[in-house]
Amino acid sequence: MNASVLALALPAVPSDRDACADMSTHRPRSKNTSPNDIELAPLVAPPVDPTEFPSSPSKSYNAEALSPSVLANPLLSPRFLFLIATLLPLYFTVNLMAPLLTHIASSYGWDDSPALRDYYLGSSLSLAFGVFSLPLAALAGYASDVLSTNGRVRIYACCNLANGFGDLAPAFYPKNYYVLYSSRLVGGAATCAATTVAFSLMGDILPSGRRNAGSACLMAAMGAGTLVGQLYAGTAGPAFGWPHPFVVSGLLSLVAGIWSGTAMHEPRRGATEEALAELYSKGGSGGYEKKLDWEGFADAMGRNRSNFILILQNFTNSVPWGLIFVFLNDFLSQERGLSDRDATFLVAAFGVGAAVGGGMGGWLGQTFAQKDRRLMPVYMSLTTLLAIVPTLLVVNAPYSKMSATSFSYAVLSGCFANLAGVNVRPAMIGINPPEVRGVSMTAANLVINLGRGVGPAFVTILGEWAGYNRRESFNVLISSCWTLTAILLLMLTWTLPYDEERMTEGLRRYVVDARNAKNMENPKGAETMNTDLTVQELD
Repeated sequence: MNASVLALALPAVPSDRDACADMSTHRPRSKNTSPNDIELAPLVAPPVDPTEFPSSPSKSYNAEALSPSVLANPLLSPRFLFLIATLLPLYFTVNLMAPLLTHIASSYGWDDSPALRDYYLGSSLSLAFGVFSLPLAALAGYASDVLSTNGRVRIYACCNLANGFGDLAPAFYPKNYYVLYSSRLVGGAATCAATTVAFSLMGDILPSGRRNAGSACLMAAMGAGTLVGQLYAGTAGPAFGWPHPFVVSGLLSLVAGIWSGTAMHEPRRGATEEALAELYSKGGSGGYEKKLDWEGFADAMGRNRSNFILILQNFTNSVPWGLIFVFLNDFLSQERGLSDRDATFLVAAFGVGAAVGGGMGGWLGQTFAQKDRRLMPVYMSLTTLLAIVPTLLVVNAPYSKMSATSFSYAVLSGCFANLAGVNVRPAMIGINPPEVRGVSMTAANLVINLGRGVGPAFVTILGEWAGYNRRESFNVLISSCWTLTAILLLMLTWTLPYDEERMTEGLRRYVVDARNAKNMENPKGAETMNTDLTVQELD
């Protein structure tokens, strides 16, 4: 569809320059004043590279020593590449069990009871990983917004270490179901909390124009870790025993935890926000020092409509992903008659498609957002609807072995399913100020894990209450959940641009207040400082 045709059908949204016109004065905002009617003093400094601001005075990054390509492309900055490298092994654990459900059930003596296998290894462990682990993940997400002095990095390292020790436990007690349950509980909390911290750090490493691409890179690392873990479990598990993949996953997480805890340094909050550039410039007030409080949390969770829509669609979008993660591999080998090897590689094809879709989705989302911010939600909604078709073909199409046709269904399914999701977290970063991003991302990740956790439980419920088999349950849940997700994403067309302007306005107000406070403390330098401010332009 032509972008200009879509733009005519969408509500008008004023541009940033319109919203910031006549910025030589600052007027208080009345209750009936919209963000676009506010006039604020201009900002003076260009955007700042966050690598110039290490959190530790004993270690510093020399921006001049970085190559021009790194300075021109923040995606190549050492901090961001380090973040990707340590997030990938953490996700090795996410889908380890999918190819091993039947093998684990056999070790517990449940060979002749598929119901016990689906309940204890499918539904119960998925709930442990995605739902019952939420309080621990929520606590870590809250701590990431209130702790200072490398607080986020410390939490991130601890999550990797906790996941490592949790994955090693089943190797020592392979016959004890409760040890396996506890291992998945710890793993779910660790991955959820670490993901929250990783995206919070990304928001302070990358400027707003690169966050969609940065989200695509992080999600590609998450998908790659999940895919490699599942492939390894599907090939090495039957050969060396099902605990073997857990040992490898645990060791990788321990290495990542030690590495991130000793070598990673935290960027300063808000350092990449253009609205806060003056605070980090020479002569600025020193940085963004606002902390999370109840008023800010209530505003983000209660009065920010885009936050509510994005968090709600995270649940409906994640239910089908939970089915795919937990049951698809076993469904293909048991109900569809594929060999374990073919079933594993078909699910891997889905993962490859998801990785491709994540990369393409971040670039396409950023392109649409730069053309018109209202176009990105439309694009996200349409691609979510399109994902239903190839996914149902994977479930229902007639095939009994790996083929070019079934492979193409799986790749297209993963690709379309991930085109929209990669843009959700950057959208949340763009509508929340720096001090609220950790808790808002925590809420989003909790709901994502909740959806993935209850998805397999819905399959069990439909089987018991409606008499549906797994194929029928997949058809109902995938079609209904992704249709509802598409409707919710379309609603962002009217709310997302307004909430982005509202967040930017709040940051500009903070800069004005900080400037006034500094001028009161140093009245002699105020005249020179204000003279410089009137000469500079916002852009």
